[in-house]
Amino acid sequence: MSLGLALSATVFAAATTTPSSSPRVHPSRGTTLDRVVAVVNDGVVLESDLNSEVQAVSRRLRAQSVPLPAEQVVREQVLERLVLEAIQDQHANMPVSPCPTSRSTPPLQDIARRNNVSFEQLPDKLGDRRPGLRRLPQQSAA
Repeated sequence: MSLGLALSATVFAAATTTPSSSPRVHPSRGTTLDRVVAVVNDGVVLESDLNSEVQAVSRRLRAQSVPLPAEQVVREQVLERLVLEAIQDQHANMPVSPCPTSRSTPPLQDIARRNNVSFEQLPDKLGDRRPGLRRLPQQSAA
């Protein structure tokens, strides 16, 4: 089963469940504090978060005098948004590995040569148009 299909199945299954109004109790397992409604890579979306967002969206729609769609529709759309936000948060927090200097320096040296400037002058030459280029890797002596 593909990741997208598995995620869709998880989201659909979670979205089609109705919110529980009280914690469920199982005699041998204790009290359920919360439920996972979607697994997003190494994170989760909790039922309590989904319920809170559904209530907030419903309040905003009522305040704007917008007709409310069926609660199930709202739940599915809110869950989809929470899953996408979790994916975006995870992606934003992924460590970034910079390009090794040994791989970035030769092309930059070629650009400097074609522009008739030294490697050291290149950031100043291009920095006016692209401020991020002011921090080029240092030329290695190797």
